[in-house]
Amino acid sequence: MFSGIRKLWDYISEQEDQTDTSNESQLVVGNGAEACSRREYEGKITHIFSSHGLIDNEVYFSFDDVLGGVKPNLNDVVTVVAAQHHSEGGWHAEQVSVVENWEDQDYEVAEVTQAPSEIVGHVGDFNGKTGYIGNVYFDLSECKCEDFKPAKGDLVKVCVVYPDGDTFSPVASEIQALRVKEADGVISGEKGDHGYIDGEVFYLSDVIVNDYIPRKWDPVHYKAVESLQGRSSWRAVFIEPSEKPQKANWNLLQGPLQQSFTKELLSDKEGVCVSKETDFGTMAVGRKLTLSVIVENKGTTEQTMCRCHMTASSSQIKIQNISVFKANRELVKTFGSGSNIGDLTLCPNMSVIVKLDIDARYQGQEKQLLIFTFEKFKIGRYITANITDPVMSLIDHNQPYTQGGRQGYNRYRENVDRSATPWMIPGERPNRNKKTVQFPHRLPHYNVPEDLRQIILTEEELLYYAPVLAEELTYKNYRDKFKMLLHLEEIQMDIDIREFDLHRVCLRHFSEYLALPVPGLAEGRPSVLIGDKVILIDPSDPDGPCFEGYVHEILKDEVLLKFNPDFHRTYTGKDYNVQFTFNRGPLRKCHRASESANGLGENILFPTTLVPKPARCILKQNVKPTGKFNTGQEVTSRSPFFNKHLNARQRSAVTRIVQGQGRPLPYILFGPPGTGKTVTVVEAILQIFTKLSYSRIIACTPSNSAADLLTQRLHESGLVKTGDLVRLNAQQRSEQDLPDSIRPYCSVGDDLDLASRYRILVSTCVTAGTLYTLGIKSGHFTHVFIDEAGQATEPEALISSCLVSHTDGQITLAGDPQQLGPVLMSKFSKMYGLELSLLERLIHTPLYERDEQKFADHGAYDPLLVTKLLDNYRSHTSINPLLHEHFVKNGYFH
Repeated sequence: MFSGIRKLWDYISEQEDQTDTSNESQLVVGNGAEACSRREYEGKITHIFSSHGLIDNEVYFSFDDVLGGVKPNLNDVVTVVAAQHHSEGGWHAEQVSVVENWEDQDYEVAEVTQAPSEIVGHVGDFNGKTGYIGNVYFDLSECKCEDFKPAKGDLVKVCVVYPDGDTFSPVASEIQALRVKEADGVISGEKGDHGYIDGEVFYLSDVIVNDYIPRKWDPVHYKAVESLQGRSSWRAVFIEPSEKPQKANWNLLQGPLQQSFTKELLSDKEGVCVSKETDFGTMAVGRKLTLSVIVENKGTTEQTMCRCHMTASSSQIKIQNISVFKANRELVKTFGSGSNIGDLTLCPNMSVIVKLDIDARYQGQEKQLLIFTFEKFKIGRYITANITDPVMSLIDHNQPYTQGGRQGYNRYRENVDRSATPWMIPGERPNRNKKTVQFPHRLPHYNVPEDLRQIILTEEELLYYAPVLAEELTYKNYRDKFKMLLHLEEIQMDIDIREFDLHRVCLRHFSEYLALPVPGLAEGRPSVLIGDKVILIDPSDPDGPCFEGYVHEILKDEVLLKFNPDFHRTYTGKDYNVQFTFNRGPLRKCHRASESANGLGENILFPTTLVPKPARCILKQNVKPTGKFNTGQEVTSRSPFFNKHLNARQRSAVTRIVQGQGRPLPYILFGPPGTGKTVTVVEAILQIFTKLSYSRIIACTPSNSAADLLTQRLHESGLVKTGDLVRLNAQQRSEQDLPDSIRPYCSVGDDLDLASRYRILVSTCVTAGTLYTLGIKSGHFTHVFIDEAGQATEPEALISSCLVSHTDGQITLAGDPQQLGPVLMSKFSKMYGLELSLLERLIHTPLYERDEQKFADHGAYDPLLVTKLLDNYRSHTSINPLLHEHFVKNGYFH
């Protein structure tokens, strides 16, 4: 049954997703038969009839020729194999396949059926009184617009009502401009009845006030709304002449003094000396020892010891007692027994003995901090012990870890060494949206070079092939180095996924699918997502046709697949070898980002110079009357922050981010776990959203769970609505995985272009790469936030960072570079720098490093570029002072 397909694929040189140009070949059929021309190319459906249609007004096809039984739509992009049976005859399609953007994976967003109460859209048909925004009807006399009068092309946020519950006839009840900006600019073009400001703001003459007649290069003050007016993206609604020069605001916030706390804590002070022999040494489990620590006042003045305590509760080391030498007892003025009851005054030349007991119970290194608290200072000593277990020493654990079998490596090598490219019978891709989405820009494939694969497999000298890997990352080699690192990571991912290939397995019919049992699926071994491709190979005919199937549903220990319809009809339980693949979409987006990174400029990727800019906004204390409005009313000051529980450093960070005086250089917010980094990011987003009406924000995280948390926090603030915020999800993500509270924000369906216009967009770092398919350029977003940035590779962080302006955009990186970094598979990509996150690389550059002398009043970091959070909100309050003083003040990077 496959003889026809075999003949067809013998003359096709490239796979469907790699074919961009037409390929023609001549075939002589039999002796004396007339010539038959065939070609494969990508075209567009231009005509649709009841059972047939035309491609590019030239190639005839019937619906029976369409693979997968999919009924095509007008303007669908298709891959077609067409034949011409004689030189003057017409072209007839032998095979048609609808091109979907599933190859790029998460290029579509998850469909949600809930009707939104707020939407974002463009003003379409408008006669001055009534019009449409998408399919939403509005009448200016019946809907609330405040002082905003919409015009055709305006991007607006609409509150929607459904009269009589009819969801097919929505009506606008309120219309607001999506983004508004007020600024000073220069008339760049004047045409009489209209003109342009700064080349990007369109205006009509009726918005000019005070009978002012604009001339080219005049300075003006204007207010504009976001609108699609030809080449301009803003429409002015108010213009007046301006002669006020811009003034920079260089106000600096004060911060606490930072010092090297550990060195200061462990030093003797004011003549008080504590013995430094505080190591119990090596001891076996089960032993008990006693250690004496002597505290002596060698000074000339009295010192009062208020407390002696261990900073952490220990089940092995305890304070037994505190005693005074017999010769000094007459010098004691006040003495209380125990470790922290009463005060003990140490006269000159007086000594105190603190006895510590250890009960060795657990193997390992025991290290506890003992602190002596005096009235004016503290002195600390580390109490250490090395505890061994004779039983555990019997176990031989000196052999280094070696990875399990090399089956994946061998299978991958077989594929690379195979000279002939296997021919594939395409399967049916899942489509969760109501309609197929086509995008104007498709990502290149960025395929791995074959010679690089061979070098990895033959274990030849990698640096001889790619010397850029040994070079230090610079602006010049930026693209080449990350390109090679991403290729190395892809090779290892390909090897790893082949470890889970299955040999001679039987599928079963399950409704419209074929169910494939996958051992280890519940544990994520292998990790399979909806939309992933699975390949079936006949073990008795390895050079025969391979059947391509796509994952449509995932059960506990099975995946539901769809292959070519003919395969479903003829499959009777035959055994096949199964080959798993992984989604290349994330890697392709990383390639695209590293390719676009040079557009940011060298001073953003490798900051060396900071030129402060005027503050965008100043957060001020608001004065609000309390009580009744009368002549004797009281006046109180109201904080400008929405979250009233922010500490001083969090408020300082939010203020710095909103002001943006260090832009376009990235701003770094870091600190240990539990110090409120995400809370600070949420507050900064809300402040920018409310204070800067022209802003458009994209907030990204490496994982879906972190992005969901960010969306939920923004929702819980009560300051954003469904028309302000959108949560962009990858298509393979199931709607069941979405928290109920954020589902209303995922209701943009398949209109990605509309989603990109929202004021706040939240997604994972990789899913943000979907926006590249719209042709979005730098400057589309004004602010980029990357939370948990320490867990993202630098190319992943660049995906969203490349979407802001390289001259005036604001990038904020929040995270902890001391926690776990990005998860990588290749030892080579780790070795040569892909494991280093953008946050960690920047924090070690001279411009971002600690300088305790220059920035002593700002936490030892430049306040325009860095804020380090100190207060921990996850730990018990009794140990917070220790974390604050020891773990954080110790520099955190030293």
